[in-house]
Amino acid sequence: MGKRKREESLGITEPLHRKSFALVDVGILNDRRLSWRAKGVLIYLSSKVDGEEKVTYDSLLDASSEGEETLLAIFQELIQAGYALPDIVMRLKKNNHP
Repeated sequence: MGKRKREESLGITEPLHRKSFALVDVGILNDRRLSWRAKGVLIYLSSKVDGEEKVTYDSLLDASSEGEETLLAIFQELIQAGYALPDIVMRLKKNNHP
């Protein structure tokens, strides 16, 4: 099955393959303890680990349509599942200030 055919069968309108990409641990995607929102934030954060771009609390809010209340709930979910340290919000907010 060609790339275009596969994208159409998945109902995806944009091409799956772009110039930049990140490797994703499928364990994260298959972890039923996490909501799709939490999986998305975790994958987004994982894609920034190489230090290419500084991740801050504000940059996370700016990168999404989610509000602060939702983001805090997502972090709580990641903390409970063991994917984030309890002080993640404090660490990210500290990154806001050079």
